[in-house]
Amino acid sequence: MSSLRSLLALCCYVCVEGLSLYKVIAVSRHSVRVGKVQDGISRDGRNWFMNYEQDWGAQGPMNLTKHGKQAAQERGKWWKQLYVDTGLLKGTSDLTVYADGHDVTNREKVTAEGFLSGFLPTKEVNIHLDPDFSEYMFAHGASRNASDYRCGAPGKATVDATMGGSVDRMHSGIDPVLEKVNTQFDCCSDSICQQYGGMDTPCTLTNIPEVWNDYFGFYMGSWLTGLMSTDYILMMYANNMSWDQVARGTDNFGDYLRDVTLPLGVVYSDYASGYQYSRAYGSQFLRHIGDTMMQIVYGQETYGLDSNAADDMVLYFAHGENIGYLATLLKLEWIFEQWGPSFVPPVGMLVFEVLKEGEMYYVKTYAEAQHPEQLRNLEELTPESPPDRVFVSIPECVHGPESSCPVKDFVAIIYETILDTCTKPYKEGGPTAFPAPAVPTPAPTEASDDCSSKTGLIVAVVILAVLVCVQLGIIYYYYRKPVARLENEVEYMDGINK
Repeated sequence: MSSLRSLLALCCYVCVEGLSLYKVIAVSRHSVRVGKVQDGISRDGRNWFMNYEQDWGAQGPMNLTKHGKQAAQERGKWWKQLYVDTGLLKGTSDLTVYADGHDVTNREKVTAEGFLSGFLPTKEVNIHLDPDFSEYMFAHGASRNASDYRCGAPGKATVDATMGGSVDRMHSGIDPVLEKVNTQFDCCSDSICQQYGGMDTPCTLTNIPEVWNDYFGFYMGSWLTGLMSTDYILMMYANNMSWDQVARGTDNFGDYLRDVTLPLGVVYSDYASGYQYSRAYGSQFLRHIGDTMMQIVYGQETYGLDSNAADDMVLYFAHGENIGYLATLLKLEWIFEQWGPSFVPPVGMLVFEVLKEGEMYYVKTYAEAQHPEQLRNLEELTPESPPDRVFVSIPECVHGPESSCPVKDFVAIIYETILDTCTKPYKEGGPTAFPAPAVPTPAPTEASDDCSSKTGLIVAVVILAVLVCVQLGIIYYYYRKPVARLENEVEYMDGINK
């Protein structure tokens, strides 16, 4: 009976191996920068801290601050704990880093430098900054003069249709928020309204005219002025400045974030990262991620990639809009504890972890961000006090282990989603167009230890064992039967003789 139990246990053996980290691709927004606000936003002449070097610790408007670089370094230190100190990646791992080289402020490059100084402090890493490459990757995708109209900014009629017919419909939802901002800032001097062709006095945030901008493909005026002003306050808070001296009447940043910044930010995301914008301006970036994943997972090369198949990690330092485009195209949504739904704060990240199980590869996606106070106070990030890290499912692909997405399916979704006419080869001198993408399924090697190989071996052993047992049973039966008959006859004769 015990032999039978052992045989059944062997037959029921199932090879189970946990997912293990294999590679990482991540996209980060730049860190804390100087905000941008228009002169004359307040009628009372209050101090808006416009001395960039003295007030912000930066070289100019929209530049990264010294505080911002330190915040990026703290995130890098956290990643060292997360990926290097745990042994998941080596401190000398090969990696490729891209940053927007088209941005004259270099804030993406400086963010990358700060992050890497904390992440791999002893490794010298080259940051790829090709301006021509960056313009298509990080700025606005394919040329706005491309033959395919879908590669440019949407027209006024298209945007109006998404607002219910006119920009006035949008204002019906955000005017209460703009009125709060107007009161807090004592907005606005007459010069602000006159800049957009308005003559109403007094000039307020809600009566600044909305003026359509063909180049950017959305309205500029009232709501954008409010958005830029509240973004300025967010950056002041994150830069550890006296933000409440500007946004008067409130001293709780959490309330300000919830009641003012996020509602206006959602409106911006709905339009600036809408589907048409995202396919036009995000197809190049998403294609690059797909090609990079094929390279570092399967070894499939695409001309112009600066990464290598041996890389353990590929990092992109970009803009919040770039992450918004990726999220829209892949239908990704998340909710941060304090930043709210799908918001991308300074050093906000999308992380694509490639996991391995045997010879199969899967992707799990995470959104990650430091909490507001962690940014402001440059808090050390530890397992006891980590940044916010949220698992983000890919709606069309959750059939892998732990709701992951098989890499081949993930890349297939990318290639099906992008608009090829809004992409171009990554470097000059190669093919004039991308080749048709291929998603190979690698065959197990002879040395493979994957579950299917082990299971096949086990099944073969079990079948052999069963056959041996059956054969032994047959032999035993035919051997034992005559012996038993002879023993019975002997016993019978003994009885007679007695």
